[in-house]
Amino acid sequence: MLLRSITKHVKDQNWFAVGLDFFIVVAGILIAFQITNWNEGRSNAIEERALLQQLSIEFEQIEAGAKDSIDFQKNTIAGLTTIAATLDAGQLDENDRALFEQGLLYGYTLYTSSDRSTVLGEIISSGKSSLLKNKDLLRELMRYDAYLNEFASAEDIIAEQQTAFLPNFTSSFTYDLEKTVLIGGSSFKVSAIGTYDFDTMVKDRAFRNAVYELRETHIMYTNWRRRIIERNQKIRHLIDAEMATKGAK
Repeated sequence: MLLRSITKHVKDQNWFAVGLDFFIVVAGILIAFQITNWNEGRSNAIEERALLQQLSIEFEQIEAGAKDSIDFQKNTIAGLTTIAATLDAGQLDENDRALFEQGLLYGYTLYTSSDRSTVLGEIISSGKSSLLKNKDLLRELMRYDAYLNEFASAEDIIAEQQTAFLPNFTSSFTYDLEKTVLIGGSSFKVSAIGTYDFDTMVKDRAFRNAVYELRETHIMYTNWRRRIIERNQKIRHLIDAEMATKGAK
């Protein structure tokens, strides 16, 4: 219809009408383009808010897991510290026995948790990083992902160190894998420390050295996990601020 109108006006040499027709065409195209951009921007904003909400939930869970891990490491370090102190003193006080056996039980165990964000992985792999308009947040997320790669390497090294000291550490005691405990009126089998000769432990330099070295691995692991929490908290702060700005909550 509009094309016939333009053709007629050209034949009639009604240039004002021709110009008006072209203006209408161009204006229509521009309006359609703006509507498309507006719809796309609105769709991207909705998807960005959804990503922010998912990231907020995941990083809250990651931080909780990391804190649980650190609590476990602290208890293990306390147990290994008690072992070292009693070996130095040459006697095991009955009040220290529970911590002493805790150090034996978990001395070469690392409490791992899931530090990876599946949402962040999807953002990186699908190229959706452009949806996150806060560049400070995006930069911290990328730094966090890079840090986890470093942490994975460090975790492998720490595990190798623990494996190296394992024979000397476990040669001085046995495990009781069939110990029964009562919880809420029900019996459960748990792992516990079996038999050990404290005097033999005191004289065993290889065991003593393994205790000191394993404690250092737990301290290193704890420090790495503290950095994960620090980075996590910074990311969560940025996410919360961005969600508040966008009214995503």
